[in-house]
Amino acid sequence: MVNDQTKNYSESGTSFRQALEFKELGFSIYDTMIYAKNNPPPLNHTRYEQGFEYMFVFSKGKVRVFNPLKEVCKHHGRNRTGTRRLDKEGSLKSINTKGFVKEEKIIDNIWWYSVGKSESTDKIAFQHEAIFPEKLVRDHILSWSNEGDLILDIFMGSGTVAKVSLENKRNFIGFEVSKENCENANKRIGK
Repeated sequence: MVNDQTKNYSESGTSFRQALEFKELGFSIYDTMIYAKNNPPPLNHTRYEQGFEYMFVFSKGKVRVFNPLKEVCKHHGRNRTGTRRLDKEGSLKSINTKGFVKEEKIIDNIWWYSVGKSESTDKIAFQHEAIFPEKLVRDHILSWSNEGDLILDIFMGSGTVAKVSLENKRNFIGFEVSKENCENANKRIGK
């Protein structure tokens, strides 16, 4: 996740530049997702509050693992009477669909999380200035890896990825330049 900085009345575009740079290096942008904040902190400035961040999923070709998160379909068990689609000319066309609405469906690519005190169960995590919700990390780890897989975190910060990896039976490698952050992360995962 990369949030754009605002300077001189313009957003930096860092998130988009990062995605395009990965493409130039030969990666595919497998998925573009949104981390939406249920309760973004008010910054009281002259623009709309930053209530989301982009999350890009990069891959070399087809992803190796995809364990989609699912939710219950609102109308599951009901008979599907039909649906309408646009045809090649742009006109609505009815399509007969038979059967029942499935019980579950894959969730969409906008993931909602609360920020602040609900981000982590560890008080030590809040010594870092930019933590993100453990649930968000868990959802990505469960989606893109299997038990026993290795998770790499190149900006380990407070150690959230390491902690959640271990909780979900994954291995991890983390990099961090701050000695204080390393010590705090080790305390978190030591529990």
